Amino acid sequence: MKRYWFSILLVVFILGSIGTYYVTAASRSYPDFKLLTVSGDDNEAKSLVLEGTIKGYGSLDVSSKGSEYEQEESYFEQFSISKRYSYNQEMVQLFKEHRGFMRAKRSTNSIYEDEKTLAYASFNSGYVDRQSKLDVSTLDLKTKSEQSFTAAVPNHEQYNYAYVIDVQLDGQLLYIFSTNYKKNDNEERIAGNLEIHKYTVDLNAKSISKDEVLFADTKQDNGEMVTYSLESSMPSKAPNDVLVYRKQTEKLVKDKDGNEMTETSKSELFTLNWRTGQTTAVSSFESNGSGEWVGVTADAIIWTAQQGTSARVTNYDLKTREVKSFDIAVPSVSSSMVSGDRLYVLSKEGDSAKVVIADLKQGKVVYTGKIDINEQGEDRTKLLTNLAIFNLYVKK
Repeated sequence: MKRYWFSILLVVFILGSIGTYYVTAASRSYPDFKLLTVSGDDNEAKSLVLEGTIKGYGSLDVSSKGSEYEQEESYFEQFSISKRYSYNQEMVQLFKEHRGFMRAKRSTNSIYEDEKTLAYASFNSGYVDRQSKLDVSTLDLKTKSEQSFTAAVPNHEQYNYAYVIDVQLDGQLLYIFSTNYKKNDNEERIAGNLEIHKYTVDLNAKSISKDEVLFADTKQDNGEMVTYSLESSMPSKAPNDVLVYRKQTEKLVKDKDGNEMTETSKSELFTLNWRTGQTTAVSSFESNGSGEWVGVTADAIIWTAQQGTSARVTNYDLKTREVKSFDIAVPSVSSSMVSGDRLYVLSKEGDSAKVVIADLKQGKVVYTGKIDINEQGEDRTKLLTNLAIFNLYVKK
């Protein structure tokens, strides 16, 4: 029995510490922030959750119902799937419906799903691993049969890092689009070393049958650098023939202290039909550098650009190329997201966070709200000042 006394005491100590932590947390009073309606329909924000932190109290979620603090949650709730992937409700739903298949699968961009098949592909959860293998799994949604295998990555010795941006399926061919960083002396991920790849995986042969470099960073004769990046789509798992990529022209300049920094002289958006290889410029896109956000759905490209005390929202239809624009009254855009036909914008206005919800089909604002607290005077000002909201999502 003596040989186990230390382990027993350790378990008792841990359980006692956890119990003390939650008893203390339960007895503590937490500020109750709420998302209040300023104008529009209350129902528009009933499922909206804003994530943030507040000095002295830690992490919290704010909604129209009030605040929920991480310290008030149980140990198991804090590490639950719904908490871990709160920013991506697609993942939460997939774990609920296909728990066995989704085990150990973490990357949201690595998933594809249609009415027949659920597929997943990643470089060992995002990286080119030491064995240089690509992990591939598929699930037949009707028969529930699974297939998993690893495929060797061609020319893996040229890269020190890679991650999957998008996955698409056509019959028995799985197409994986990734960002690969070529090796350099310092093994750093820096501009000029990036390539966008399209890997074709033959599910019958369980191997990569083709590796194409779609785009590669290049250095111009004038010293400027042309870089490329793929824009992630929402929802990331949806079938789509069109990808959206950004092409930027950058140059090295010196600040007033003589330090070198990268300056973007030109930023362009393009669409790529990955089946045909056709590339089309999004001519209506004009980058203004700061205060800019770009979101991609299966049907459109949506971007916001700050213009004084308002933000211009542009909706670019991927099929018709039709462009619609409207303005929303926000002094800045802290975070944005698209869910269905709604655009959600988070802004900081004075001491409080402001939320605007816009109907993308109608091109108009349908809800405006702000975070507030039932306190007065200096206490209210201090609490709102110490509150930092950094993300928002729609809870399914």
